[in-house]
Amino acid sequence: MQEKIQVLMDLLEINKAQATDIVGRYLKEAKDIHSFLDYYFETLEKEKIVGTTYEKLRIVCKKAEIEFKKRFEDKEIFFYIG
Repeated sequence: MQEKIQVLMDLLEINKAQATDIVGRYLKEAKDIHSFLDYYFETLEKEKIVGTTYEKLRIVCKKAEIEFKKRFEDKEIFFYIG
């Protein structure tokens, strides 16, 4: 867990409390934080999300959580790649 926190702090320039919050809420099961960060930056660009780095991170995490839930509930969407 400490590794994930440190990676977020270093790459996104957020403080330890903010990184701990994100890891605790959204990245508990994340095995590859780099894949998450790729998703984060792609989503920021695609969705034109604005705000502080921490605000952007929380929005992207919530969006990922909602998308995963939709994919889990609907097998057709789950297998859709795009």
